[in-house]
Amino acid sequence: MLFYGSTDVGKIRKNNEDSFIVKQYDENHILAIVADGMGGHAGGKQASSHAVDIISMYLDSLMPALVTYSPRKIKHEVLSSLIRANSEIFDESKSQAGLSGMGTTCVVCLAFASKLYVFNVGDSRLYLIDDAILQITKDHSYVNELLERGMIKEDEAANHPQKNILTRALGTESDIEPDLYDLKIKPGNKILLCSDGLTNMVTDNKIYDVVTSQKDVETAVKDLITLANENGGNDNITAVLIEA
Repeated sequence: MLFYGSTDVGKIRKNNEDSFIVKQYDENHILAIVADGMGGHAGGKQASSHAVDIISMYLDSLMPALVTYSPRKIKHEVLSSLIRANSEIFDESKSQAGLSGMGTTCVVCLAFASKLYVFNVGDSRLYLIDDAILQITKDHSYVNELLERGMIKEDEAANHPQKNILTRALGTESDIEPDLYDLKIKPGNKILLCSDGLTNMVTDNKIYDVVTSQKDVETAVKDLITLANENGGNDNITAVLIEA
């Protein structure tokens, strides 16, 4: 597998509250995480970086045995890592006044040979890109709920004034309810994890064009971030691209 990740502060924000990690355990097993913090600079960055660190260290501690586990046990362990991260961030937000209300989105992907295990909380996304671009995760946002209920249309959702309101996040409540997806992948498939700093600035169709037009994952990621900035760069931008 090939992979590359990068993050950028964007054109408007002074600080980058996004965090990510992508690491390869062996040629067939990769972990990738993208988190977009909230709650002010101190709280947002702390929440996102803690989420990435806690989840990755928990899963690291299970390697190399994790790759031999059954699919059910793998899902259980990833969920356990998210629960641990949520608990620690939530407790920290209650213990320090300056961190009150902090939280983070989080999308976690374990790529195991021909299978993906994906967990998400919030509106950071995972896409599967093949002959088309498919958004695998569902945004946990107020605007997406309106969209699913048929109360607004796609074009209204894109510029809705309450687009930044999340209905779920890591660390804001004592309990979490992440979504879980598992799917098969084939050689040549590309997996994109990203924060909304990319998806609010670049359409899905344009993301597809950039990813499929570049021969290597590093150039594709850099081009996506450049394009998001050219379109306004209103938020921090993070993207991780994996090629099976």
